[in-house]
Amino acid sequence: MEDADLDELAGDWRGALDAAEDTLDAVGRCRALHFPPPDLRDRCNLLAHERVETEKSLEELARTTNTHLHTSVVRRGATSWART
Repeated sequence: MEDADLDELAGDWRGALDAAEDTLDAVGRCRALHFPPPDLRDRCNLLAHERVETEKSLEELARTTNTHLHTSVVRRGATSWART
């Protein structure tokens, strides 16, 4: 595995996690769905945890394969629902 392969993999993971977060944000803004805020907050927190665990796994893969991870899957701006 090369650095570019690992970065591509991380980019794919980030894209999937970003799409999930964007969906949760949209659900939170959509009044017609009546999604309970505590449930939405729980889902956002689980997604944030999944990002961290994915980042750790990719870093471990980089160490194992003697490569370097240049692309992070951790989004810098957390969703507003996950803050409480």
